[in-house]
Amino acid sequence: MALAFQKLMERPTIIKGSKQTKNHSYTCSIDTINRRLIIHRYWWKDVAPFVAELFDLCRNHEFGKLIVQAREQDWQSFLKLGFVMEGTIPSFFQGEPVYYMSKFFDAKRQLSRHWQEEEEILEKVILHKQPAKRRELPPDLTLEVGTEKHVPELVRLFARVFDTYPSPLTDPEYLAKSMQNDIFVLIRDGKKRIVSAAGAEIDRMAGNAEMTNCATLPEYRGYGLMSHLFVKLEEELASQQIRSLFSIARAKSFGMNRVLHEMGYTYRGRLINNCDICGGLEDMNLWAKGGAASCS
Repeated sequence: MALAFQKLMERPTIIKGSKQTKNHSYTCSIDTINRRLIIHRYWWKDVAPFVAELFDLCRNHEFGKLIVQAREQDWQSFLKLGFVMEGTIPSFFQGEPVYYMSKFFDAKRQLSRHWQEEEEILEKVILHKQPAKRRELPPDLTLEVGTEKHVPELVRLFARVFDTYPSPLTDPEYLAKSMQNDIFVLIRDGKKRIVSAAGAEIDRMAGNAEMTNCATLPEYRGYGLMSHLFVKLEEELASQQIRSLFSIARAKSFGMNRVLHEMGYTYRGRLINNCDICGGLEDMNLWAKGGAASCS
């Protein structure tokens, strides 16, 4: 994995990595964009040496945050070794829960700069007792499933909407590769220009999908387009037997958190300084819906 890191430092990106020894194994995301390491699946004979290796890996490459997607029987083992639990999804690993266990290697990274503001936004969202009715899609707009032919247009949309983003969505090669496994849906205007889009990143082994990559041009915000995109995504995912859904939204975004709440997603925690979006590290709210376990 050291060689992979050395190569990546020249061009920040995200790659999937893995390691296997006689004492432990894991799969991970090596994320130099957001200066973090995410462990997706793991096995160990002894937790302490396993965690020590992860700590060394993060420190050696100056990563500020380590996230382990821990299983129910393991989260307390991570807690005892200095991790904090930032959130949970009741149905993640084929109906079993996941616990987001985080370790910070930078004091500033662990400190939320906007916690109170984000709490006030969340309170307004959760206590919103009369969900707005979903508007009809304006007649000059059309909804469709994205394909690789849409990659250049989607790149332009993401580049216009986001100064920075947690994944390289403005890299056509990365986006085209994502299309092979994931789902994108989009809305076009009368000139056939993509004005809004959203995606679902599918983990078929775990049986879940992350609702993500949500973008709307400024002049088309406030029309409820994202709710239409989410309905279409959920239909597409249901046809593939994927019903455990989650999303990670900017904690400072009233609009996106409200959309998730109104679409039936339940708040499940906050990931502090989790990713680089719109020009800097931001806290992200975790929302979940569906699956074999109840998300109520």
